[in-house]
Amino acid sequence: MNFLGYFIMIVAAIGMVVGITKQKRGVPWGKPLTVICALVALLFALTNLFTGGTNTKKLQKQYQEWNTAYQLVAGEMIGQYISDKIGNAEVVVLRDNTDAMDTFIEGMRKGFGDNVTIADEITPDFEAAQREMMIASGMDPATMPEEEMAMMMPMDPMMMSPDLIDEALEDALDADVVVSLIGLPYEYLDMDFWRNDGHPKFVAVSISMPMPAPEMKSMIEVGHITAWITNNPEGDHTLGDVPEDLQEAFDKRYIIVDGDNVKSMADKFPNLFMSMQ
Repeated sequence: MNFLGYFIMIVAAIGMVVGITKQKRGVPWGKPLTVICALVALLFALTNLFTGGTNTKKLQKQYQEWNTAYQLVAGEMIGQYISDKIGNAEVVVLRDNTDAMDTFIEGMRKGFGDNVTIADEITPDFEAAQREMMIASGMDPATMPEEEMAMMMPMDPMMMSPDLIDEALEDALDADVVVSLIGLPYEYLDMDFWRNDGHPKFVAVSISMPMPAPEMKSMIEVGHITAWITNNPEGDHTLGDVPEDLQEAFDKRYIIVDGDNVKSMADKFPNLFMSMQ
């Protein structure tokens, strides 16, 4: 898939998030927007699946290898951050079942050193979340053929309900740190997790989509979110050699925002805490 294809997929995903949110608020065009964006995303995914020659496949392989290398870099820097800033911690990782998560965790373990361990890896019930989204969009998953269900786009974590994340984290409240490799749902401010006194430190990783809502800045400032790892708005995302120096490689593509630098980051990148309203 070329740059335009990826751009359209991202716009379609954002459109679905906005559509679902507006639908919940009773806006008439919320449901049609959600359905249209879902169909656009599915169309481009299928087009990418059944098209592309040898050169395209070679480029896709190069991109995958390059992306995997940067995922290892990001994971290792996350691990080092937790080891240096928190230390002596048991970590619970919120993840999905993709290979990318295994790569991130491999990097994290390398960065942890001896004073941090992963106590558990938790995967939310994405299938339940996807069924909920389909029903909200007017589709009935119970009557859909298995072939059509198999072709549905994977559930975007941003579209999950806060309740689903709270349910996934019920057994993680005794951990020292929660690292979410799947970011946060669009309505993350409604999570009960934040209302638990002395809740674990929370590290949010969102390197494929912008974190929703400008409230993210205040969540970092008050300490609900310990750190946010996201794309560097001025980073270099073109194919090329990954720098051997870990810090240089990380800075080329990502940033870490925490209580120490949140104000300076907001000043440097005015659109960092963007709103989707």
